Amino acid sequence: MPAPAVIDYASPVPRSKLRLPARSEIRWVDAPGRLVVTQVLAGREGAVWALGLAGFTFGLMSLALVGMIERWHRNVAPIAMIVMVMAAEVLVSVLVIRNTWRKTILTVTREELAVETAGPLASRQRFVFPTEQVAGVVVVDREPQPGEARVAELEIRFWSIPSVHLFAGHPPETLRAIVSSIAHVQPVAPPPLPAALATARATTPVRPQANTDLQ
Repeated sequence: MPAPAVIDYASPVPRSKLRLPARSEIRWVDAPGRLVVTQVLAGREGAVWALGLAGFTFGLMSLALVGMIERWHRNVAPIAMIVMVMAAEVLVSVLVIRNTWRKTILTVTREELAVETAGPLASRQRFVFPTEQVAGVVVVDREPQPGEARVAELEIRFWSIPSVHLFAGHPPETLRAIVSSIAHVQPVAPPPLPAALATARATTPVRPQANTDLQ
């Protein structure tokens, strides 16, 4: 299964024009044989207050709209304006919920490495990579877009599929600590042999060397 180049949805670095500005936090649990790194977007308390205010405003506009509908032919323009504002509030609220409560989870065990993205109003995605596919995990500078600052990110490299980039915009020290924790759980495996060569080595018997010493 080919891996996308970027599957980090809970990053403070914007990935599209619809992404709202955000700041993320990284938390990880390092247990024997297992590492779980979770990235969530910060500022949820402020988002809750904003959504509450939007809901209160939506209710007031709904009451005003009900009063105007009885004489709609006299209030066509005000009704249209209120409906547009209410629709905009709903759209912004959906974007806030979708982006603010989204998270990225990196799980590392001795057998596999998994990246999962989850959040409300969005489909859950999970990518699993066996240990033998992982070529290394390093901290690199993210290639900046015009007008963006250069920031560090975690790059997971594979032997035969594109790399995965995670946790862009976090301090390099934090990312290096994650790399160190991953190395303790899952040391980098040697490159896999081609299937034909591996099969040949497994099936070819080892012949003892002839003794060429003269008596």
